[in-house]
Amino acid sequence: MLAPPQRTALELAFGLREGPAPDRFLVGLAALGLLADQAARQPLLCLVDDAQWLDRESADALAFMGRRLYADSIAMVFAVREPAAAPGLLGGLPGLAVSGLAERDAVELLATTAGPWLRPAVAERIVTETDGNPLALIELGQQLGPGQPGHGGCRAG
Repeated sequence: MLAPPQRTALELAFGLREGPAPDRFLVGLAALGLLADQAARQPLLCLVDDAQWLDRESADALAFMGRRLYADSIAMVFAVREPAAAPGLLGGLPGLAVSGLAERDAVELLATTAGPWLRPAVAERIVTETDGNPLALIELGQQLGPGQPGHGGCRAG
């Protein structure tokens, strides 16, 4: 159960009540309270993909919560495509850079999605240009079906 000021802040933030913009601290505290209530029943994982596209208010509230997860059974993961030059909205949160796949694994993934007849030179170029990014390899591989440029008579890998 949220305290009245926190409930009001969330209602204002979500447009359920008319009034002035709510205090960011109260919004973050209210959201953290809701997550903590849920986590008391069972552990909770919050995954925020493409966090670089969050609006400032959402990023502020999520980062506020992320910096205050100590005793609750809550984990938060923010995925961003490229780390920001400056910490920005998610500053103060621990980070882990994930690199692309090793060349051999990247070629294998590409061959799995494009088919075994992808020309080795084309596969090598795609792996180099994507830096082994699995999502890019899958999406490009799906576009390189039989009859498309890059397919030939020899197997990739």
